[in-house]
Amino acid sequence: MNIGKLNLFLLLVFLLAVFPLAYTVTKQAHPLSEEQEYAAGGQREILEEYLAQQSRRDAVVAQVEKQFGKLFPEFTMADYSRFMSSLDLGREDDLWKWSLVTGIPILAVSKKSNFFYRNQHLLLNTEEAERISLSSIKTNYDKKTGELKVVTDEGRELPIRKIPNGTIRLTERTGSYLHLRNFGEDRIFFEALQPYLVRLAELEYRDAIGTWIKSLPLSAVKVYRGMGIYFTTQTGRSYAVAMPVSNSTYELFAGLHTGVFVDPRRDGPAGTAQNFVHELGHLIDYAVIKGGYGNFRMPRQFPEFRKKQAEKELVFGTRDDKVPQTPYGYVSRYARANAQESFAEHFRAYILEKDKFLDRARKEDTEGHPELMEKYRFMEDLLNNPSPRMVRLSPEYLTWEKTWQEGYEELSIHYRTRKNMGDKAPDSLTQLIDSSLAKAFTNR
Repeated sequence: MNIGKLNLFLLLVFLLAVFPLAYTVTKQAHPLSEEQEYAAGGQREILEEYLAQQSRRDAVVAQVEKQFGKLFPEFTMADYSRFMSSLDLGREDDLWKWSLVTGIPILAVSKKSNFFYRNQHLLLNTEEAERISLSSIKTNYDKKTGELKVVTDEGRELPIRKIPNGTIRLTERTGSYLHLRNFGEDRIFFEALQPYLVRLAELEYRDAIGTWIKSLPLSAVKVYRGMGIYFTTQTGRSYAVAMPVSNSTYELFAGLHTGVFVDPRRDGPAGTAQNFVHELGHLIDYAVIKGGYGNFRMPRQFPEFRKKQAEKELVFGTRDDKVPQTPYGYVSRYARANAQESFAEHFRAYILEKDKFLDRARKEDTEGHPELMEKYRFMEDLLNNPSPRMVRLSPEYLTWEKTWQEGYEELSIHYRTRKNMGDKAPDSLTQLIDSSLAKAFTNR
């Protein structure tokens, strides 16, 4: 072997010896944290479990349809009672069966709602996601390129994980009404949540979830279809995501959609149940009775509940407006915070403390204060309809919605006049209200 070949051979040997060492040193210089290793590997198994449950939907729904001769939206109270008695909601398969049949998505995550608000959960570096302040980041979405970016206040772009196409749904405007393109319905993208998914069985309050769900009347379950329940492992107050999210107008909560975050309370499952139902009340208020958020319309609409909007605002007030600070007319101190909290608190009381609510309302009524009884009667009328009709968002629906909004102010005046006149209100006023409702809700 000549000197040139020998030198080349020695160089090759040296490189083969050094490169693996260099690779090892480089790899060890930036080791993944235990949490990052878990997110990269262990969480995949949990994600696959969630996806496997979703893949069962059609088969489970078909099985129940065969058993009852109808789909869930057509269930009577007797049907629902029979269905629920067949389930042990303490078992994972039965809890998922309830979710798949009713169309109410469920999941468990290891963070509270604020972590998902500005999409910290999308950050590639999970340790940085933990450290960074919610108020110091924002999300930008480019409709033309479909590119989603999370940036700091200083403009520094933060690397994010790859998320499935369609996670951010496109929205557009039709006149003054904002809606989902092609009137499609949102769905949860579990892949976008992967590092923070938790098995439902791992929730410390898992045994209580079945009791909470069973407390909900059929009407509330039916109109909650399409909205999610997100159980968390971090102590908090719970939170209702009433706005449309994960779309090109509201990029917040990427991968999720309208729903309720349920945080465990320090006083245990009983207290958590109170918050759970209270937050559901906010969703019934905004997403069902009002039918949307701002000019955004929910993909599922319930005309019978929409009819109650003017009356609801007369009884409880409008949005977050102040309410009379009287010692009577409320089931709790918190109900006096504003109109929307008043509605949610009385919704909670009607479902979880119905007898106590009614007893107090009767007592105040005999003392000359009918306000609480009006709230009770409203909830009774609202929630005792087991078969609320549902229509899907469509171009035709937007035309109907415009007609309803145009006549809404006039209808509110009629309701207010009838209340002020009390027993002296003529029958013609009630007929006028009924005719206005019939005009707005014809064939819906």
